[in-house]
Amino acid sequence: MSVWAIRCPCGLELVADDEKALLDLVTAHLGERHPQLVGAYEDEDILSIAYRKPSSPAVPGSTRAQLFS
Repeated sequence: MSVWAIRCPCGLELVADDEKALLDLVTAHLGERHPQLVGAYEDEDILSIAYRKPSSPAVPGSTRAQLFS
């Protein structure tokens, strides 16, 4: 099975089970970390740079967003 993902220029990779959940995660992330960008992107813009990746087993206590440096 695969999941939807998108990597923000700030280094955070947002991962969700479906497109709607990914859009919700991106919207929340923008509101929290990049409020100046809220409303700047249409759903189609976000999904055009999203990608599919294999899902990995959930780790207890983990979040669906991962920070990469």
